[in-house]
Amino acid sequence: SNAERKRREKRLEETSSRLEALFENSPDMIDVLDADGTICEVNQRFCAELGYDESEVLGRSIWEFDLMFDAEDVQTQLSGFSVDERRKFEGLYERRDGSTMSVEVHLLRFNLEGEDRFLAISRDIT
Repeated sequence: SNAERKRREKRLEETSSRLEALFENSPDMIDVLDADGTICEVNQRFCAELGYDESEVLGRSIWEFDLMFDAEDVQTQLSGFSVDERRKFEGLYERRDGSTMSVEVHLLRFNLEGEDRFLAISRDIT
């Protein structure tokens, strides 16, 4: 019914704004990668910790920021990942000023509207 659809849409909207609030206010750095390792989305904390504006990060490759991995490492890691699998590893993020930060990264593969995406949640463990 129409009323039911409206209720469902409202619920979906509430869920998505809750997720957005979580994403933006998370104390952890969050980035979303596509299957090539390109950064599709980041939260404010990721940008603030590394000293970049969002526009300078989006569209770049994660290995430009994580010194532990090169392009080949990242692509090998991502291609061997099954849906809803999680992995945990350490990375080394380089800030704009050249200083570095050891991070623990939780990586989760998920499917977004038919596209493979990887959610990376990183925490400073320096």
